[in-house]
Amino acid sequence: MEGDNVTGKKNFTDRIRDWYRGTYVPPPPNDPYSQIVFIGPGRYEQPRLAKILGVLGRFWLKHWQWIVGTVVAVVTAWALK
Repeated sequence: MEGDNVTGKKNFTDRIRDWYRGTYVPPPPNDPYSQIVFIGPGRYEQPRLAKILGVLGRFWLKHWQWIVGTVVAVVTAWALK
């Protein structure tokens, strides 16, 4: 198995990656008496903290320029006070 060492324990980065991915939710079962069949791969449901970290990361990547500029301006204004 990927990330397993000789003792069978996962290293820290693999544990974080598995936590961030979340738990697997299989697709709903099909009705055996229906003529319509849905085939789906399922999905992963992330924990709330992982979703929040993803939103914050995307926000940082999109707006880092004005965040850094604002922080520099505030620190400069505070230092010159």
